[in-house]
Amino acid sequence: MLWDGVFINSIGTYLPRRVPVETLGCDPPVKNGYAYGGYESFTVSDIPGHVMAGLAAKQAVENSNHRGEMFSPIVYADMSLIQEHMIPVCYVQRILRQRDSLAFVLNAGCDGGCTAIETVARILSNSPDVNAGLVCAALRWRPDGGGRWSASTNLIADGAAAAIISKKEGFARLIVSQVTSEPDLEGLLQNRVTQPGIFDIPMVTDGIGAYAGTVTQSILTAISATLAEAKISIEDIAYFCTSAPHLASLEELFLRPTGIPIEKTCWSELRKIGHVGPCDQILGLAHLVATGQLKPGQFVMLVGGGGAWRVTCLLLQVV
Repeated sequence: MLWDGVFINSIGTYLPRRVPVETLGCDPPVKNGYAYGGYESFTVSDIPGHVMAGLAAKQAVENSNHRGEMFSPIVYADMSLIQEHMIPVCYVQRILRQRDSLAFVLNAGCDGGCTAIETVARILSNSPDVNAGLVCAALRWRPDGGGRWSASTNLIADGAAAAIISKKEGFARLIVSQVTSEPDLEGLLQNRVTQPGIFDIPMVTDGIGAYAGTVTQSILTAISATLAEAKISIEDIAYFCTSAPHLASLEELFLRPTGIPIEKTCWSELRKIGHVGPCDQILGLAHLVATGQLKPGQFVMLVGGGGAWRVTCLLLQVV
């Protein structure tokens, strides 16, 4: 889908303390020769996910050109693995004093951040009386800290990210969005246990190794469609903001099939944070902004992926 007049106006993040990966106290998972998944550290929060999301949202608002305005919609990409708030977007509404906003929780797994950006853009484009919307995303692992390694040897971390989407101005404009999915894989997310409180989710316990080819093809399809619609080549993209999976998975599913060098991703920063579910792409973009790497005219592609299997590509151009 081609876009006109939709911008990323500002970003906010909340990342708690970083803990060296060696302190996990377990045998390091080794995959394709990468001990600890190539991660250096991971972030651990002592506060609930919705509070982290609120802090990130406040920072995004403060960094924006829309302070004091109504943000509608507010879309909260939730991937909480523990229920600390039944409807966490209500907390964000309260602390931002957004009484009259359209606000809801979106669950699209690790693709949630990118899906939320496109959702806000679609609704905002059809809202003549509102100039900006808010995306926020958060993930907090269980408080005891155990079991942070997923079956795919991704290291689950805590944190939050937010972005103000504007119809007026911003540091980057949305050029193209593309969405694809593999609904036949939804069974990987079904609980195989009927007993309350017990979870046996194939994607969590077994990973997606058997379906790697299908996942890779979905990613390639979405990227190719995005480039074709924008009439540019993959070489024209300055940076790719992806998820933060195990380095071997990043190489297998993304880097080798596309030929994209790892230097064009934000892995060097994300490996210090861990995999923060739906926040990774926004965290990567925030890193590029904070380190002054973005230049006018550059193209940046956010590639979200997760669930069973969902891929969202967002092509941005720096202004």
